[in-house]
Amino acid sequence: MTSLIGCLIEVKLKSGERYEGILKTFSSEFQLALCSAALIDNIDEEKRCQPTTNSTSNNIGNLLAALEREENVVETLVINAKNLVTFKAVNVDLDFATKKAVMTDSEIAKHDGNAKQHRELVPWDGGDDSIDGHDSLGLDSSLDDHSGLSLGGIGGSGNVSNGWKTEDMFKLNESKYNIETTYQDDMSEYTIKLEHRNDEEYRQREAQ
Repeated sequence: MTSLIGCLIEVKLKSGERYEGILKTFSSEFQLALCSAALIDNIDEEKRCQPTTNSTSNNIGNLLAALEREENVVETLVINAKNLVTFKAVNVDLDFATKKAVMTDSEIAKHDGNAKQHRELVPWDGGDDSIDGHDSLGLDSSLDDHSGLSLGGIGGSGNVSNGWKTEDMFKLNESKYNIETTYQDDMSEYTIKLEHRNDEEYRQREAQ
């Protein structure tokens, strides 16, 4: 039934009236809600589509003819199951849910990200440390031979244990990009600078 939502359907009521409209939704009690519902029995004969072998075109033609007469169109029509005799839908793909393009739960489970077999980890061997004849930089290397700047890597010659020294970064930006830093160690651009006092209370707080 869910596959019919959004499709053009025709319903016949116990009163003999027939409506065409777009199935908007349905309830657990099988109440149908049609949008742009048209009472097709009252459409002028000349407005109705001529019979054709294409039932879809015929039904759509009837609905379009009804739309020309706004008094025959209901924006949302709710039909109770007890008043419903028959209903039919056109242009519906009933095999949509069973097509291969839609995976079942068991098929989805096959692609849950769990590998069937765990591969053995192999240690990486970097081989030659040079790239195209040039020495590559490792964790213990420095940039002294490349740009005149030191990289304080693990075991490196720099004073910083995990990266570039700030002075070196500022020098590189200034020499390469002509960008001069305004950074101050006291962070005066980002916070209020405390006034230095020469008293015992200030010295105690400074020591903390």
